[in-house]
Amino acid sequence: MPEISWKAVAWLMTVALVLALIAILLLVVHPLAAVPKDRATENGAVLCAMDIQEKLSRALGQVDEAVALSSSRVVLAGLSGDEAAGVLTDLQLQSGYGINPVIFTSDFRVTAISPGAPGSPPVGTLLNRGPMTEPLLSRGRPILSPACSATEGIPHVVAVGYPVPGRNATPDGAVTILLQPVTFFPAVLSPLVNRTPYAFFVMQTDGTLVYDTDTSGIGHNTFSDPRYAVSPSRSTLVARVCAEPSGTGRYDVGTIATNTTLRKGAAWTTVSLHGNEWRVVVIWPVT
Repeated sequence: MPEISWKAVAWLMTVALVLALIAILLLVVHPLAAVPKDRATENGAVLCAMDIQEKLSRALGQVDEAVALSSSRVVLAGLSGDEAAGVLTDLQLQSGYGINPVIFTSDFRVTAISPGAPGSPPVGTLLNRGPMTEPLLSRGRPILSPACSATEGIPHVVAVGYPVPGRNATPDGAVTILLQPVTFFPAVLSPLVNRTPYAFFVMQTDGTLVYDTDTSGIGHNTFSDPRYAVSPSRSTLVARVCAEPSGTGRYDVGTIATNTTLRKGAAWTTVSLHGNEWRVVVIWPVT
């Protein structure tokens, strides 16, 4: 039988200790990771909502900072040409999450796209005059747009944009990049949410779902869509969520298959950028 090397034993013990410390640290940093599926609580949901709020705010801040920098660079690079396209290539990399960055002029015409974003509307395209473009030029202020369809036909996206300052009081154009909820939210939040017993959705204050872990609901309005009208208590709660920046509540959901009613809890908070607010709503079954 070979001799046991005490150095090897010491090394193995050190590795085991480090792994144990990492496991403890993960539980301290993310206490929800240890919550069993049947132990979801209101306090846990509030913690989860706050964690989601922090991660979304950080991700949006990263995108916003990248667009703001790009707008400043376009002042020097110009609204079109290779230098402008290079600014957009950098923007797509620096934003971390955005797609299809474009530069457009004061007449809403695309003048530059990133070569690495083949889905962007071609140079020369006349963009729709809507919430993703018009406020940038009419108000001269940055935006986080409401969710809507982009000119290039992508449904349920939001835009982060900054005007490009001109020599007079009106902008010469603007820089925008799109966030696609079906990819943006999982990329930011899946490592957190997958460790918890909670579901969540993100909603505009008009009741439109920007994101839902049940992705079939994305883009639907919780006030006007018939699928949500079957639960009056849910409609009442959603009205509260739209009106109040944070809070907790309960609602009932009927199940046709078993002819029973499920009680659910909700805890919510708010993420905001450039005057646009998202309600982050965390859901759990009340037992």
